[in-house]
Amino acid sequence: MTKWRLVHMLIHAGVPSPNRLQSLTAAEARQLLAAGEISSVELVRACLDRIDERENVVQAWSYVDAEGALEKAREADRIGHGDEQNGPLHGIPVGVKDIVDTADMPTLLGEPEIYAGRQPSADATLITRLRAAGAIILGKTAPSKHTIMLPGKTRNPHDPTRTPGASSSGSAAAVADFMVPLAVCSQTAGSILRPATYCGVVGFKPTKDTVVYDGTRTYSPHLDTLGAMARSVIDTALLIQGMTGDDRYGRVRPADEPLALGLYRTPYFDQAEDYVQAHFEASVRTLRDAGVDVREVDVPAKFDHLSELQDVVMSYDLDKVFAEHRRDHFDLLDPALIAYCEKGSRVSEEQYREALAHAERCRAMLPEVLDGLDALLLPSTLSDAPPISTTGTSEFIRIWTFLHTPAINLPTGKSPAGLPISVQLVGGLGADVRFLCTAARVDEILGREGA
Repeated sequence: MTKWRLVHMLIHAGVPSPNRLQSLTAAEARQLLAAGEISSVELVRACLDRIDERENVVQAWSYVDAEGALEKAREADRIGHGDEQNGPLHGIPVGVKDIVDTADMPTLLGEPEIYAGRQPSADATLITRLRAAGAIILGKTAPSKHTIMLPGKTRNPHDPTRTPGASSSGSAAAVADFMVPLAVCSQTAGSILRPATYCGVVGFKPTKDTVVYDGTRTYSPHLDTLGAMARSVIDTALLIQGMTGDDRYGRVRPADEPLALGLYRTPYFDQAEDYVQAHFEASVRTLRDAGVDVREVDVPAKFDHLSELQDVVMSYDLDKVFAEHRRDHFDLLDPALIAYCEKGSRVSEEQYREALAHAERCRAMLPEVLDGLDALLLPSTLSDAPPISTTGTSEFIRIWTFLHTPAINLPTGKSPAGLPISVQLVGGLGADVRFLCTAARVDEILGREGA
């Protein structure tokens, strides 16, 4: 998807027009910084101006370090941007989900009443690496309530009466509204791809543990995954490069070889809204017309219940994680959280272990499922963004969180209400760099649709 098509789509969906600097992708900003056509101070100021203009509506941030970001931008400009020794994110602003520790900013872990004033003494590893890559941490993006599947303060930039998703809603909304080009996010069920879908941005969940998960609030050790929110596939690769120090991500480009995609509608396809189904089938036709081999794939029946089993594991783990909160801060907890934890308390140790074992068995089948394929293709969500009273569902997404595979959301169209809808790609375990090259090519092809 080109930058200008994305801007056009957002403007006509209700998002006010950004200025030139705000609408740059990170890759474009990097090129202009290196060429001396813009400065980091100008880029950061443009982001801060956008936040000043729109934050009262979108409410995407829990903390913005305006003075600190501008000082870091001045320092980046003094160093200069043309030196190849500079990191891949030199002078580029990044938002960070407020569950990741930052030594120079508060980290409230999605619980501002419980963790008011919490100031970490050290950065999480990914923050250390981002700083080494030259990134300017603009501030902390707001998670949803309790950082789970409950509505928080953030609103969908396209329509404030619609949900931005959960729990990385602030990261998705900030990127979608042109407040920041990149944002760190996390997923335990569907908290990267679902907000990315509803807000109309690219959301990438890498293979589990690609990004070191320390200095970050834990919900489920078997599921928690850190990832990237951006406005292009190449940008997600740049952010992962910064978070990992793995320079292979800096070489991600649209694949130039023939592609083969496996068509996987999952057992939930018939539950999707008619316009989601129609858009998905239209995307398949567009890909085939472009020469992509899109074929039906035979996925074992054992995969059919992975979504429900993921919920078994997550509810069991959240029951344990929130036990101390229920003891010490019961009155501050949402009744829906308490009910979900009670659901987890009814999961036996045997059921929990069997769910994990089932996922492991399915994980072992993935190479056969993906044999001869570059990725699986399926919808991202059942509908466009629902009303703000809910955060939507993750049937198409949570499967891959459970299986630890890389998955990416590609915004490819609009619903009848003018809201973003998307497709999802899923790749093989550990093959993230190649997978992103595939995703960039698919995005390039589908980005022409309706341009």
